[in-house]
Amino acid sequence: MITLNGQTLEGGGQILRNAIALAALTNQPLSIYSIRASRPGKKGLKASHLAAVQSLAEISNSVVEGAKLRSETLSFYPPAPTDIPLAKQEYNIKLDTPGSVFLVFQALYPYLLRVGALAEIEGPVRVNITGGTNVTSSPSFDYVQQVLVPNLKTLGFPGLSIEIQKRGWMTGPVELGTVRCLIDPLPSTTKPDGSVDCRFPRIGLNKYRRGTITKIDITVLAPDDEVSWSTTQPSKDDKLTTRKFIEQETVITLQNNLKHLPPHIINLGNTQSPIPINIHTSERSYHQTHIYILLVGYTTTGFRIGHDFLLADAKDPRPKKKKQDKDSHQHALVRNLIESCVANFENELWNQAYDQYDLFERRHQPCVDEYMRDQLVIFEALGRLYPSGDDENVEEEESLEDERYWSLHTKTARWVCKEFGLKLNR
Repeated sequence: MITLNGQTLEGGGQILRNAIALAALTNQPLSIYSIRASRPGKKGLKASHLAAVQSLAEISNSVVEGAKLRSETLSFYPPAPTDIPLAKQEYNIKLDTPGSVFLVFQALYPYLLRVGALAEIEGPVRVNITGGTNVTSSPSFDYVQQVLVPNLKTLGFPGLSIEIQKRGWMTGPVELGTVRCLIDPLPSTTKPDGSVDCRFPRIGLNKYRRGTITKIDITVLAPDDEVSWSTTQPSKDDKLTTRKFIEQETVITLQNNLKHLPPHIINLGNTQSPIPINIHTSERSYHQTHIYILLVGYTTTGFRIGHDFLLADAKDPRPKKKKQDKDSHQHALVRNLIESCVANFENELWNQAYDQYDLFERRHQPCVDEYMRDQLVIFEALGRLYPSGDDENVEEEESLEDERYWSLHTKTARWVCKEFGLKLNR
């Protein structure tokens, strides 16, 4: 049995999601203790964790012990390797709270890719998940649709389509949203004995580079309440909706910040806007807390670099006053949201200290952003466990990535994979 300490490194739900997916795929029993025990507030399993565990257990015909809210221990017993995996064409999963639907998706996706092929399902597996689509510290629908899905396609994964039926927000009035995930199974072949074989693509990230940025897309979700804003374009009417103000100020802030980036990140040229900056999605929301920005950079190597921000993550930079005007506070939050999102996106594109180190040590920045990088670790390992082609003995390689770009989530995902005995680049 694989036994994991849930407080290791990042110490959050990612350990659980990766571990149960690997347990189901490798048919190794799993025990996790001290789940989220170091986290502030309520410890143990949250509603989204519980939904992921129960859904994967049902889909994989596994037995679970400790699957209850706030439980800090969990045991997961997958069926024997000789058991023929069963899979349905469609699954419906419902959270009772606006917990992240895409954290549930993360736990199910690797298993459904493989079992859909082994069970010889015709067409994509459909997974409908109800919960939160725009939630703090979690992938949003917009990030998944515009960044994760295209990047997986670039890396050679089967088709994946994400459709939104309704948005679910964790702030303001409680609203549950619903997404539909259409998952094409892995390619498969039939062996002489009649059994089905399928392989994860081997995604050696050593061979990929990020390239330079060719264009940037902006997504804005915000209400259309008309408010007086102090804009950076004084000639314009300052009576703007919140959504229009965010669109306008995000473009201007991006244009100003991009001027400071070196040519190997963005070729500035001599114009104010060296690369196209487009409004990809502008959608009205219906509550003052339902505000969200996503920035997506397109690279010459075919990858997309994303960074997003929810208003719930923004802070009023001014000292708090007892009789602070409500509108003034909201304005400060929105401005901080724009500035923080653009600054963090710029830092994702170029970190000067790391960049100099890369040139000296011949290490390179990962081809994807920090959020995407940790989600690829499990697939790096599975590509070596089930290598495509005839190479059954895949050896470890030295990683050429600068490890300083790896987040704690990435390091945690690597630790989980190695605890299962899976290979990764050294």
